Amino acid sequence: MRIHLGEGEHVILAERPSGQSLVWPFVRLVLGVLVLGAALSAARVLWTGTRFAAAGSLPDLVLGCIGAALALWVLNALSLRRIRHWLFTWYVLTSERLILRRGVGGRIEDSVPLPAVYRVDIRQAWTQRMTRTASLRFSVAQGTQFTLRDVPNAPVFRAEIVDAISKAQQRHWHHPMQPGPVPAGAERGYA
Repeated sequence: MRIHLGEGEHVILAERPSGQSLVWPFVRLVLGVLVLGAALSAARVLWTGTRFAAAGSLPDLVLGCIGAALALWVLNALSLRRIRHWLFTWYVLTSERLILRRGVGGRIEDSVPLPAVYRVDIRQAWTQRMTRTASLRFSVAQGTQFTLRDVPNAPVFRAEIVDAISKAQQRHWHHPMQPGPVPAGAERGYA
């Protein structure tokens, strides 16, 4: 994974979504295959009136296989979406920005400057609670929000982000208790 960093910028943390988030797609795929097998078996019994296929019923067998292949394709598409999300998504925290990088062929890289983030919330659905993951929801300047899903060890990741945000804000803005640079002409009373 290559990320182009600015001058003085360094990577603090790079994570991919939790692999435990693949549990539900796998369960859905296995249950789908079992239900599909039961449905094909029931259809065979209803169609032929017997549990065993008669010799020479090749068209029925072909149609059943085509139906099973289509159903498995749909189940795979639903399950593979989550697998693709896990394989090709990275959450990267640098000293200057938060980067969400995803995509298989063409990469999509969204980045947010850390000083623009003013709120980080942890959201955890019941399915995420079972897999010990959470979603981090960011509130950014101009009312924009975005979410990182299935973050492993979310409280630690959030603490790293909050720490990086405070350090980035200290670098970009002077501390209110410290005197800032004097504007030109202020010493003469023109400012």
